[in-house]
Amino acid sequence: MAIKFSQLPKIGSLSANVILPVVTIGASSNVLGVATYTVFSDFVNLVTGNTVANLQSNVSSLQSNAAAQDTSINSLSSSISGHTTTINIHTGQITSLQANSVSLASDIANVSGTVLGGVVNSITVTTPLVKAGNATYPALSIGVATTSSGGYVTSTDWNIFNDKAPTATPTFTGTTTVATLATGNIAPSANATANIGSTSSYYNNVFGINFYGKSVSSQYADLAEMYLPDAEYPVGTVVMIGGEAEITACQPNSRAIGAISADPAYRMNSDLENGVFVALKGRVPVFVKGPVRKGQDLVADTCGCAIAMVGGTAFAVALETNDDAGIKLVEALIL
Repeated sequence: MAIKFSQLPKIGSLSANVILPVVTIGASSNVLGVATYTVFSDFVNLVTGNTVANLQSNVSSLQSNAAAQDTSINSLSSSISGHTTTINIHTGQITSLQANSVSLASDIANVSGTVLGGVVNSITVTTPLVKAGNATYPALSIGVATTSSGGYVTSTDWNIFNDKAPTATPTFTGTTTVATLATGNIAPSANATANIGSTSSYYNNVFGINFYGKSVSSQYADLAEMYLPDAEYPVGTVVMIGGEAEITACQPNSRAIGAISADPAYRMNSDLENGVFVALKGRVPVFVKGPVRKGQDLVADTCGCAIAMVGGTAFAVALETNDDAGIKLVEALIL
């Protein structure tokens, strides 16, 4: 029996108890049956539930992606605006660079005798110049001068050299064994602070304006010669020739030759071993016994002393007055 759909009753509303016609599609034929609303609803939900859920999930993802794309589009629009500004700046710079390049090319073209695009292919240097690198791009340098090679002088070396440069009155310091002085003066830093030569290392002959035709100055005032004494005598002792050696202390009525000197201005026979300097001329302190007046003659007396006396063989003259009756040192002039 066949049933037409038009023959089915019309239903205004659906409820759980309403019976609906259902067409079941089978493997070999179509079968028309009936089912309640509940059964039909469960069937529809079962068939369409997963599809609807998938559609909802896809709609949610689409909305999320659309929001992200909107944010990206806004960000991209902002970047494009910034890049547009930067591009405009670069465009202006390029325009200026092009104008400058044209001007520079014109300037280069106006330089007479200029060779453009040339390179160095070979270079030769002479000491103290030094070459490094390759032939096309050589690096030239100069080193510091040493005792065996030339070069530049450092500021430290220059100051040392400049300090040694001769002046109108050069100053020499330290000790030297070989030196040549053409002009200027040799002067110590202070009085009595330096010697020319020494007792063990001295000059042979000294020639100069200070010795021939000019003056010689000295801190001391006597001319002395070295003699061998027979005993140890203090400075100021009046001596005569005699004794077991060459000289001895004077005695009365003897011929005194001078007095023992401490610092002779001129020293003769200075290499005499074990000798002492005897002042033969000049002013030195002399032992005098008894009162003495300035200008009185001094003659030999006992124990290496002199005495003021009129007459006799005078060897010195007193340069000061002293009323002491004992033995004392008196400044005297050896005749």
